Amino acid sequence: MKRRVPLVLSMVLLVAIVWMLHTDAPSSIENKDVSITPPTEAGLKVHIDPATKEPMDGPLQPSLAIPPMEDPLNFSDEGLILEDSPVSGEMVNLQGRFRHRYTAAMGADGERIVGCDLHKSTEKENSDSEEE
Repeated sequence: MKRRVPLVLSMVLLVAIVWMLHTDAPSSIENKDVSITPPTEAGLKVHIDPATKEPMDGPLQPSLAIPPMEDPLNFSDEGLILEDSPVSGEMVNLQGRFRHRYTAAMGADGERIVGCDLHKSTEKENSDSEEE
């Protein structure tokens, strides 16, 4: 029995060495220069006019103009009613009132132009009051 253990261990070592030398894995990897091309779009695109539902030649360009609001700076409390809230307490439906109009643009010289139009009733005459 004592003679078989070294014999088995030597056979296992011999098989492991032969297996390592004859593997299919490459010993070195070659660096290949691969050019990257931009992807191409597959399939067909159909642009449809949302109003007429007819095919168009190209995509519809969205209008960047902001539609005007009817009386956007209405600060009148006439017609507002105190109602019971569906959750708890009371609420007032403002009906689209008490809004401010914010504007932002870029000038011809690249300067940013921003503003906030407030209703005339909210503009304070004396802005140096201590309550601010």
